[in-house]
Amino acid sequence: MTTKTLTATALILCSTASFAQSETGSQPELKNGYNHIKIEAGTGSGVVEDEELSGSEINYTSLSLKLGYEYHLRNDFRFQVYLMNEASEFNRENENLNAPYFAFEARLGILAPVMSTNSGFSLHVGSNYAFSTRFANWEMRNEVDGQFSSLSAHHLNAAVQVEFQKNRWRASAGLSMPVIAYVYRSNDPSITIENGEVSPLFENGEWVAPDNYLVPEASLKMGYKLTSYLELSLNYNYDYLNSSVGASSRQVEHQIRLGATLNF
Repeated sequence: MTTKTLTATALILCSTASFAQSETGSQPELKNGYNHIKIEAGTGSGVVEDEELSGSEINYTSLSLKLGYEYHLRNDFRFQVYLMNEASEFNRENENLNAPYFAFEARLGILAPVMSTNSGFSLHVGSNYAFSTRFANWEMRNEVDGQFSSLSAHHLNAAVQVEFQKNRWRASAGLSMPVIAYVYRSNDPSITIENGEVSPLFENGEWVAPDNYLVPEASLKMGYKLTSYLELSLNYNYDYLNSSVGASSRQVEHQIRLGATLNF
């Protein structure tokens, strides 16, 4: 083999290696930013039992939308703000009942890092304040008036979150549970709302403990980072409510939502 051939071969190999190295270096650097804007949309199903309102279970399906913002410090201390709404319609079998149902929650919380490993596991614990309201219009007269029942509360929750990251994948599980709550309970569907005035639904509030207002929430998430800035996810939420404020009521709900997170 001549010297010219050896030289040409060496140049080709060097060029190929340099090209491969530059291609590898051009892959997006998957780092967590400080700001995280999240949106989730999906559907779910639930069951409601209420001694005052119904002698049987009410099954329903719903649509939900969740918006959130998180700010992460360098030490992974996290500040969170979330808004979530849900809309459905209650239908009783063998009755001419179509009661619009609406739920809303606003949440402000913090999560502190407890553990982090080189393999990608992390553990956070914290707390959050939430205001939630759920109400049904049992005799709808127009868009804002009718005869309502509702269950609303201010709660202070304890929260824990476990997360695992591997390359572009992220899996997390979370649990939130009220420690104490101030609950407004109206399980009398004869309460009339006129001209959109909802103040009768927020009267006679009382402090309650978890033994008579139990509302745990569990969540699972599987996310995939498309780029350094965008992550897509599949989210599952399980909500359970067991209240003895007023007449006993119970609600179980499963939600599946598709999500997108913008990191910067």
